[in-house]
Amino acid sequence: MFRLLFLALLAAAAFVLIEAHWSRESLTLTLRVRTAKELVATAQGTARRLGERAVDRVIASTPAVGAAPAGEPEKLGEADRARLNKLVEEKSREK
Repeated sequence: MFRLLFLALLAAAAFVLIEAHWSRESLTLTLRVRTAKELVATAQGTARRLGERAVDRVIASTPAVGAAPAGEPEKLGEADRARLNKLVEEKSREK
């Protein structure tokens, strides 16, 4: 098990660290080790893409702020409405 995991890790590291370029005209395979700047840029680009996907999922699953609440709206009785109006008037006078 450990050997398989180690080989998979080596293959993944080689895939990330080494850039292969095949030239059909000359039938040559060129292998180039990527620089640290390139690796950092690749990691940042991948992180940005994953972050954008996560934000898109959150936006899609979150209802809009101005959206109507689910279910039927509450009905206020006259007494509740009068108390609410009185409270709003008191708070607006305080400021």
